[in-house]
Amino acid sequence: RQKTSDENNMTFIDRNSPKGILVSQPVTGLEWTELIYPDVPCFLRDGRSFVFNSSEGPQVCYLGRKVRSRPLFGDMRKRDRILITFDGRFVYYTELSDQRGGSVTLFRKDMETFRSEKLFHAKGKLPGTNLPAGQFSPNTVSSDNRRLASSMRLGDGKAKDAPIGIVILDLDLGQARIAAEDHDFVNPHLQYCRSMDPEASHDLMIQMNHGAHASGRMVGSISEGGVDAHVVRDDGTNWRDLPWGRDGRESLIGHQIWRGSTRT
Repeated sequence: RQKTSDENNMTFIDRNSPKGILVSQPVTGLEWTELIYPDVPCFLRDGRSFVFNSSEGPQVCYLGRKVRSRPLFGDMRKRDRILITFDGRFVYYTELSDQRGGSVTLFRKDMETFRSEKLFHAKGKLPGTNLPAGQFSPNTVSSDNRRLASSMRLGDGKAKDAPIGIVILDLDLGQARIAAEDHDFVNPHLQYCRSMDPEASHDLMIQMNHGAHASGRMVGSISEGGVDAHVVRDDGTNWRDLPWGRDGRESLIGHQIWRGSTRT
């Protein structure tokens, strides 16, 4: 049952809420919408509109007294992944194909001009690696918009618990590299640091699900080894362990996030 606006207000607003707060339900008439997690950027540069995925493809929602949504693209062509940059200026997206050995094409849409440009295309193998190009699906974009990171299984597709690689695509070089690999990189929640500092922009946070199995549960519970988070430079150097998670005191369940545009 759809809630009315009055019911939503009762759910989200109480006597301690700031004056002027507006609660609305902007999505109606769609078969489904994807979850929007706090660790995944979705708001655009104006801070009043955001992108979400739905049964009708990616949508842009405009907030205000009169809420409205419109398709992000003018067609229903299948896009594998939609990524919003930290500053909300660009939308990165990929189109994958499994024909003739597989391919990936990466595009960037400028949300101020609404123009799209093709940034990268690979067919067969991902340049710099022996990995299938058609399986590269990026999860995060660096703050300088020059690198994208993804996780890819490194095995032959048959071996149980094959290692998973953290794969970096360098747009300046047109090459990919494996920054780290481990069989516990299942669902690693990759996040580039949001700082614009040239060095910090290379930092990548990785979630490790210790004891997870490719053929079993995705995220291990505490008894299976637990969950923790790490940071690594995207060239594979300077691995750091973050001091919480599998310490017997705090239980980490994922979706950790960088604090603003800082290195913490």
